[in-house]
Amino acid sequence: MSSNLMIPGAWDSSWDSPTAAAPYIDVPLPTSARSRPSGSNRNRRPNVPLPTNPPNRGVPPPPRPPFPVQQPTYEIPLPTTTGQGDSRRPIVIAVFGQTGTGKTSLIKAVTGVDLEVGHGLTSQTQDVNEVPCMIDNEQVVLIDTPGFSDTNHSDTEILRRIAEWMKDTYDEGFLLSGIIYLHRIMDIRMEGPSLKNLRMMQQLCGSDSLRNVVLATTMWEKVTNEEGLRREAELEQTFWKSMIDGGATTSKIKTQSAAEAQSLVRSMMKNTPRSTRLQEELSSGLTLVQTAAGIEIKEEIAKLEQKLRAEHDAEMQELRAAQANRNAQLESQIRNEMAESRLRLERLEEEKRLLTNLRPTRLPKVKRSGLFRMGSYCCHSCGHKTQRVGKWTCSKCHEKQRNQW
Repeated sequence: MSSNLMIPGAWDSSWDSPTAAAPYIDVPLPTSARSRPSGSNRNRRPNVPLPTNPPNRGVPPPPRPPFPVQQPTYEIPLPTTTGQGDSRRPIVIAVFGQTGTGKTSLIKAVTGVDLEVGHGLTSQTQDVNEVPCMIDNEQVVLIDTPGFSDTNHSDTEILRRIAEWMKDTYDEGFLLSGIIYLHRIMDIRMEGPSLKNLRMMQQLCGSDSLRNVVLATTMWEKVTNEEGLRREAELEQTFWKSMIDGGATTSKIKTQSAAEAQSLVRSMMKNTPRSTRLQEELSSGLTLVQTAAGIEIKEEIAKLEQKLRAEHDAEMQELRAAQANRNAQLESQIRNEMAESRLRLERLEEEKRLLTNLRPTRLPKVKRSGLFRMGSYCCHSCGHKTQRVGKWTCSKCHEKQRNQW
């Protein structure tokens, strides 16, 4: 019998969770091994060997080195069962909006999870993040989505990531109970990125799910109440009118308090879960470029390409004029601008090609292990364990998979 018996359920050192050294049981030695002469008689027979025992019997093993404490991962609670035997699934609410409108800050205020919030012009949310919490004894999952017109990724790549998430959750039987679209009330006018994100949200969601949509304004502390009300009325009467007519509602987030953010989420928890237009389109077999959102991006690319080609033609005329006037400095400047225009056109051509051939990546799906599916997830490739749900990249073999709710 070994003296280092692992307790069932003890943390394994390869897990992605906070780890502690497994306890051991000190098994007492047999009586024959414990009975030795005491006092001065212990040293009278130095030539007689002591009884041979298995290694380390009765000797506690050296303490394991402490493992570094890792940050907690986001774990979606398992569906609970009521007394009538029906399974209560998590309530899923997605948050959309342009970069910098406060999507991550809203989710952080609701859940209390220490998410990284961006404070500059660079987008902080790069992927679709699933953040769970408990509200009024209900399991709620808030979805933080990246905005279009991103600083690091093309609109095609953003659409691919959102489409992958929507397709996976739809296949698993999860529909959206709420969609929160955030807009900064401090913005003086609806410019290109704001309009693009609003149009893309409409194409992604469709008209049937508008009853679950809340159009919320943020950052009221940066404007006067009078100015904020005037801009809100303009939004409701022009840019948001068709969505409001279709069943969407509006809301104000005037402070950054958790109570106000949770109140908004609570107002959506009783909604009937509905599928989005993109989920239904992908489920019917359409490719991304054939969906309403894909067509919107394709048309946007065509408009931008036409604009760039017109600018390139104008630069060519300016270049001929500079050459005719023998203005070397102006000629060099124009050539640099033309090189930048050609590079942007090449990127657009590449984005068009990607959009045409784009398909949502189908990741391997993994369920929880253990009794009643209450254990961890294991990497489908190397067996590395984690508590992380949703899309996950193994820290050992770097394989990707989707850990199902």
